[in-house]
Amino acid sequence: MGRFRTNRLLALLLLVGFLFVSALPLPAAGAEIVSSPGEVAIKGDAPVLSWVNLLVERADGKKRAYIGQVFSGHDGSYQFEFCLPEGDYKAYVSGTDFSEVIDFKVEQDSPSNPGSGSEDGLEQKVFLSITGDSSMGRILAENVPLQEGGTVLEVLQRVAKLKGITIEVRGGYVAAINGLAEKKPGYPNSGWKYKVNGVYPRVSAADYILKNGDVVEWIYTLDYTKDADAADFKKPEEVELPAVEDKVFEKYLSHIQNIENEVLILNRDKRMNDKKAEELLKALGANMVNIKKETDEKGGIIGDGETAIRIPKKALNSPVEVSITELKPSAHPQKLGIKILSGVYEFEPSGLNFAASAVISIRLPIEKELDLNRITPAFYDEEKNKWQDLPGIIDAEEGLVLFKVEHFTKFAVIEKMPVKTFADVDETFSWAKDEIEVLAGMGIIKGTDEKSFEPGRNITRAEMVQLLSSIDADKSYGKPVAEFSDVKIGDWYYEAVQNAYWKGIVKGYPDNTFRPGQDITRLEAAVMLYNYLGLDEEQLAGSSAVWKDEMNIPLWGREKAKKVYQIGIIKGYEDETFRGDKPLTRAEAAVIVYRILESEL
Repeated sequence: MGRFRTNRLLALLLLVGFLFVSALPLPAAGAEIVSSPGEVAIKGDAPVLSWVNLLVERADGKKRAYIGQVFSGHDGSYQFEFCLPEGDYKAYVSGTDFSEVIDFKVEQDSPSNPGSGSEDGLEQKVFLSITGDSSMGRILAENVPLQEGGTVLEVLQRVAKLKGITIEVRGGYVAAINGLAEKKPGYPNSGWKYKVNGVYPRVSAADYILKNGDVVEWIYTLDYTKDADAADFKKPEEVELPAVEDKVFEKYLSHIQNIENEVLILNRDKRMNDKKAEELLKALGANMVNIKKETDEKGGIIGDGETAIRIPKKALNSPVEVSITELKPSAHPQKLGIKILSGVYEFEPSGLNFAASAVISIRLPIEKELDLNRITPAFYDEEKNKWQDLPGIIDAEEGLVLFKVEHFTKFAVIEKMPVKTFADVDETFSWAKDEIEVLAGMGIIKGTDEKSFEPGRNITRAEMVQLLSSIDADKSYGKPVAEFSDVKIGDWYYEAVQNAYWKGIVKGYPDNTFRPGQDITRLEAAVMLYNYLGLDEEQLAGSSAVWKDEMNIPLWGREKAKKVYQIGIIKGYEDETFRGDKPLTRAEAAVIVYRILESEL
């Protein structure tokens, strides 16, 4: 399902071409360029038996790549060999106590020399491993294909998509893998690092271009200032959290009894300071809730300083063993438009109901960047597959959240991202209302004006392509390749259509038109989504029937539509039909985009 295709722009370096190098005058630092058809070599002298780094940058500064590291010999000599496309460059050579910059030019060679190419035409591969913390363990370890110009980041993203591994990238930096993120509670210096051939490079994973046979290791460390793997890293000394006693609950009970459908913020003007928030973050990070205790009609408090429940007298009519389990981050029910701020705690036995309301407390640091008006306690509705708000109390000074419950399920404190509402997205479109408002709040979709979305209006082919372009993680744009007679430079959809055509997402009609203003049908949209997601062609034939009107769906799109349905991106109607010739509406398109984005969380 890999939608992250090789970014053509990343092929700037290590490109097999018809090249040779002519060097400009070099500085007197000792390095020199040796040129031969199709190859570039930089050699020089460095301190004996020391690491030497090479970074190459285009002269215009628009692209740079880390070539790698070599170890100088017993005589101090070193050498790099690599290929470059035509252009002007700067080479940055650095090592122990020295650095220098070399300007050089690469010119096009004659077609008679085919260049270095790959070794014997064999498939290029690298060994990729991903290792999480002591709880997550090894995620992946295998040889994977290396595409021309592939970087450490490109390989990780491409393989992760194929393997169903979730990746969160911010500006070329890997912030999370499978939900295990940087700045783990209690470990402010935690995060993901990578090695190539046993060495931690000093450049972005997006800039390190790999060669055949490289060994790439992604490792989660609890302290990025040290080259220690998380599994072997000594855990900080645990800090005991103060228990939430009955007197603490009593302090807030009068407030809880008087609220109905709101979240009451207490001590807003005495908000927790940075030091206290950091201390609480460390204490929570060192604590993992796993509690079991039997209770009966007498009630009482079960829990610890992180989360606890106060069950009033006569709320139960028989003895019950209550358990509270903190879920691992990888098991958190992630939803678009929602950020989970606390731990996620599963209270069991599931479905247990109380004759009188119990009260749950959850601690969390109230960090200064949090918007108190967007924080709310919530429970996870398994049937609707969504987080549901709960009324409650937030003490901004103590970092304590309390709320009433009548049954057991999963509970957490969440932050709701801003949403945008439209007057015409009413109960008629209740099935799409949340999705539209969340995506509009994120700026991914827009209304037809400030107050209207026109959810029932059909969406055009150009609008659908533009919508997919807005969520495309790989926005690389090649040279125009399609000469559609009705798609001209300057059209608002021109770049999106060209990019989609270049990536194989869309095609035109036999008369050389794209028909951007034509309504897109549900079948056309399904095929477009199939291509966009990069689904597996080999798994198409022979899939079982899923709709009553399946035989009415043209063969050119039938199996692709079924595949997109099977992964939950597009669905049929309640009468078990697909209606592939029916135009897709703006509301349906919004729900589809929402499902795509949520599948990547």
